[in-house]
Amino acid sequence: MFDDDPVSLDPVSRDVRDEQRADPTLERAWVWAQKNKNSFFVKDELLYHRDKVLQQNVQQICLPTARRNEVCRLAHDMCHLGYKRTKEKLRLSFFWPGMSKTIREYVYTFGLSKEGKSCDQR
Repeated sequence: MFDDDPVSLDPVSRDVRDEQRADPTLERAWVWAQKNKNSFFVKDELLYHRDKVLQQNVQQICLPTARRNEVCRLAHDMCHLGYKRTKEKLRLSFFWPGMSKTIREYVYTFGLSKEGKSCDQR
C-alpha cells in the first residue's frame, strides 16, 4: 500500500499523501481502506472517503490535521458562511475525524465580526 511513488504524483499530492500517512487521526481510516470498509478507499496513493452530501455522491479526500485550519479559514472567510454552510461546503470535498467539531470551533471562534455577530447574522 505504501510503495514509493508507483504513481507519478505532483509535489503537493505527495506532501498530502505523506501527511496522511503520518497523521495519527487517520490511522484507523487507513486500516479501513485496506479492508474496503466504512467507505474509505485509496486512489492514486491518497486516502479518500465516500459520502453523500446535499444529495450528491462525493469522494472526499481525507485531510491531514496540519491542513484543517487553513481549509476551514479559506472556506469560511471566502464567503463568510455560518457553521452549517461552511460544513456543507467542506464536506463536498473533504473528510476528517471530528470534522463537525473542528468547523464549529473555527466558525464560532474566528467567524465573529467586530460587532460580535457571526457572519451569517449580519
